Amino acid sequence: KKERKKERKSSFKKRRGNIMCRFLVYIGDGTSPIRLGNLIIKPPHSIIKQSYNSKERFEGPMPSLNGDGFGVGWYPLLEECHGQVLSADTEKQHTDLSSHKAEPCIFTGITPAWNSLNLHRLSDNVFSNLFFAHVRAATPGFPTNEANCHPFKWKNFMFMHNGCIASFSRIRRKLLERIHDVLFEAIIGTTDSEHSFFLFLQVLHEMYDCRDCWTRGKSARYCEAYPECRRKTYFSSTELRLALVETIRLLMNWSTEAGITGRSLLNFAITDGATVVVTKYTNSEEGEGCSMYFASGSRFQEDENGRYRMAQGGRREQCFVISSEPLTGSTFEWLPVKRNFLVLVNSQCNMLFFPIEH
Repeated sequence: KKERKKERKSSFKKRRGNIMCRFLVYIGDGTSPIRLGNLIIKPPHSIIKQSYNSKERFEGPMPSLNGDGFGVGWYPLLEECHGQVLSADTEKQHTDLSSHKAEPCIFTGITPAWNSLNLHRLSDNVFSNLFFAHVRAATPGFPTNEANCHPFKWKNFMFMHNGCIASFSRIRRKLLERIHDVLFEAIIGTTDSEHSFFLFLQVLHEMYDCRDCWTRGKSARYCEAYPECRRKTYFSSTELRLALVETIRLLMNWSTEAGITGRSLLNFAITDGATVVVTKYTNSEEGEGCSMYFASGSRFQEDENGRYRMAQGGRREQCFVISSEPLTGSTFEWLPVKRNFLVLVNSQCNMLFFPIEH
C-alpha cells in the first residue's frame, strides 16, 4: 500500500508539471454563422463543461479543473444575423476579412468560465462564422489576470495555446531579442503563449513582408515613409502555415541550445480572420501530447431530439470545429488529430493536414 501511495504521488507530481488548458475553434464558410452559446455552453461536453470536467487533460484521481480564467474571440458579421443566413455572399465576406477590415472582438475574465454570468449572457447574443474559445489552467509561475487570458490579438490576428513550453524562462530573453520594438511593446502579459504569438508575428513579417523594415533595431512604425517599401496587408494560408512551423522550430532549437530536456506541448491556434491554422505538437517521444479532435459538416446544430450534432448535407463541408475534446458523445463525428500534425482551414473552407517537420 505504501509503494502504491508513493507511485500515485510521483505520478501526480509529473502530471502537475504539464498543466493543460482546453480550447475550441469554429470556422464556417459564411453561410453557417453560429450562436456562441451553441458552441461553448449547450453541447453535452461543451468547453464550459470541460472547464470543470475535462476527460482527457490527464488521468488520475485529481480533478481536471481549468478554472484560472477564460476567453472568447470572434470576428463580427458583416450584417446583423440573428440566426439567419447572411445576405452578403461568401466570396465578399472572405475578401473583406482577408483585406484586414475586421479585427476580432475579445472577451476574457479571471473567474472560472462556469461561474461567469456575463459570459452566459453574451453567448446568447453573439453570432459569427469564426470563434476561438479557451479555458485556462495556469502554468505554475504565471499569474492569473486578464492580460494572461487567451485568446490574444494583434490587429486582425488572433491566437491561443493549449500546453506549455518547458522551462520557458530560460529562453524568454532570446525570444524577446528576436522581436521588433513594435511587437515587443504590444506584449502585455507574461505567458509563454503570448510570447509565442508575437514571435510568430515577427517570423511571419520577416519571411513574407519587408524583411529590412522588420529587422530588430529598425523602425517598422514609420516604414510607409519609404517609397521603395510596400508593406503587406495580406498573407496567404501557405505563408501563415510555414511561419507557424518556423516558430515551433525556433522555440525547440532554443530549448535544445539551453539544455532543456522537459516536455513542451505546443497546440497553437492562429487566424487572420479568413484562414485558421492549428498545430498539435510535442517534442517528447512519449505519448500523444495534448488531445485534439475535429468534426466537419454542413452545420453544427441541435436536432429535433434536443441533441447537438454535426449535420451532414451538400457536396462539401461548410463548417469545422477543432476542439481539445469532442463536444458531443458521438464517436463517429469526431476524429483525432495526429501527433505532430498541422491542420489548416483556408478561406475557401477547405481543410488540409500537414506533418510538422523542422
